[in-house]
Amino acid sequence: MSESENYLTTLPRFSELGAGAIKPGLDRVTSLLEALGNPHDSLTIIHVGGTNGKGTTSSLISSILTASGYSVGLFTSPHISSVRERFRINGKPIEHDALDRLVEELTPVFDREEPSFFEAVTVAAALYFARAKVDAAVVEVGLGGRLDATNVVSPIATVITQVDMDHMDILGDTLEEIAQEKAGIIKQGVPVVTGATDTALAVIKSAAKRVGSPVHSIDTEVTISNIRETIGGARFDLHTPAEDYTQLALPLAGSHQLSNASLAVRCVELISDSFNVSKSSITKGLSEVREYSGLSSRIDLVRRKPLVILDVSHNTSGIGAALEHITRHLPDKRISVAMSIMKDKDVDGVMQAVAQYDVQLLFVRLAQVRAATPEYLSDVARRYGKESAIIESLDGFVRKYVADASDDEVLVLLGSHLLIEQARHILN
Repeated sequence: MSESENYLTTLPRFSELGAGAIKPGLDRVTSLLEALGNPHDSLTIIHVGGTNGKGTTSSLISSILTASGYSVGLFTSPHISSVRERFRINGKPIEHDALDRLVEELTPVFDREEPSFFEAVTVAAALYFARAKVDAAVVEVGLGGRLDATNVVSPIATVITQVDMDHMDILGDTLEEIAQEKAGIIKQGVPVVTGATDTALAVIKSAAKRVGSPVHSIDTEVTISNIRETIGGARFDLHTPAEDYTQLALPLAGSHQLSNASLAVRCVELISDSFNVSKSSITKGLSEVREYSGLSSRIDLVRRKPLVILDVSHNTSGIGAALEHITRHLPDKRISVAMSIMKDKDVDGVMQAVAQYDVQLLFVRLAQVRAATPEYLSDVARRYGKESAIIESLDGFVRKYVADASDDEVLVLLGSHLLIEQARHILN
């Protein structure tokens, strides 16, 4: 880890401290940006929030614009292996020396304002993209929306993906409360594209109406047909109010990824006054999303023999969608699911979802204050009729699995970004 990364990780981090790392309000990030000349004001921004799929949707939008020949900044979180992953231009992470110079320049300002880690990287990304003179910046919300550090931006489009129960200790105990926080990124007159449904959609529509922003729901505006899925992706046709797309290829697995692709396509259509994007660019942007955006760890088949799958899903609907896809496409395999869940998740909901599948369940002990203990997870799983085992050493377990597993075995690792980060390090 470089000196600049070391410095950034000394700042209060949500991944380490949970709610204790969050400093409510936008005053600090506003003050930081003002001290730097408000670099974000020079950017043409697409702002992406929601619960599940916001990182993937951000990456798909970035990839489509990149395929159209534009210079595109992409700010996402959390990272898997390096802070550098949060700052991408056309899919390429910021170089080590560029990050070092940026952080060195910003350190006096950070020391004075004492931002959280996320506030600091948000400001650094704005400055980096502004100096690079990107044509567009796709900015993913960190947590919630209304009080998120990214909510200082003035976007040309707002995307709110699906809304689900998540971070209840911060965002609220009901779907309506959580949706209110997510809807807090809606700006006056700026079009909203959303994958939310039912209660959450009603909340979003109400918030948008108050500020005169049109809402485009993919549930009513987009039709997907002729779906041909494999374990690693899908081909499909897509119909929107603007265009018919046929034989689209998406190298991302699961029906939920089709919703993310729909959001990205509809968003790009709605910003056609600012960006000229052809049907062929949309086709290429979807099919080349991993290369053009750097997206990884979404039902990612990282080894074939033996088969190892990594997925960053970390809440009920995300984990449920991943396991539904994997078990449906690998019906004759013996599937082991190694997972860890953070304490602020809906653990009962996750275990209820996992219990539906005929998989061996393993809970990994992580040295992280936010992680639920394997003993607690085992107790909850047992309430839903699911027995489990505990992995004390992920390193030892993964290495032994890779060495000993037979061809009919599959290992799936999911549940937290930290688990995936460690697994990738071991497998590499």
